[in-house]
Amino acid sequence: MRKHLVPAFAVAVAACGHPAAAPQVATCAARVSSPAARCGLVLNEVAAAGRSDDWFEVVNTSGGLIDLSDYAYVDTPGALDRARAFPAFTLEPGERHVQHVSTAIDGFQLGGDEALWIYRADGTPEDHADWDKGDSPAGGSYAREPDVTGAFTAIARDTEGSPNS
Repeated sequence: MRKHLVPAFAVAVAACGHPAAAPQVATCAARVSSPAARCGLVLNEVAAAGRSDDWFEVVNTSGGLIDLSDYAYVDTPGALDRARAFPAFTLEPGERHVQHVSTAIDGFQLGGDEALWIYRADGTPEDHADWDKGDSPAGGSYAREPDVTGAFTAIARDTEGSPNS
């Protein structure tokens, strides 16, 4: 599911120093740990109840295009040998991508007390989330609030492919 730029992204894009309309390859002058200033591919929401329909959402908060095939995801920090590549797909600034996760395809599944790491192709960590049992209940999710820029929190109803509210 693809969603386009909404006002909440303007904060994250502006923090990266890129105009929202610049169709260029994503780059960031400086990477910082503050969620409000995250620039690049941001892990925004995780629905992980240990079921076959678990998923997570990433958002392009840069001012340029992001090629998802340059990134991988895994449930164990540093386990790049187990990391799964994203599909070959380009995200425009502000665009979202929902990635479904299953043991049969990915070799792992997201569970109730788990973590998810996003890495660049060179092995550099891009973003991550670590949640406790109950933080991502069935039908709900573990999501950034406010959308894209906030800290992770448990929400009762997931917002798959849409802004967290």
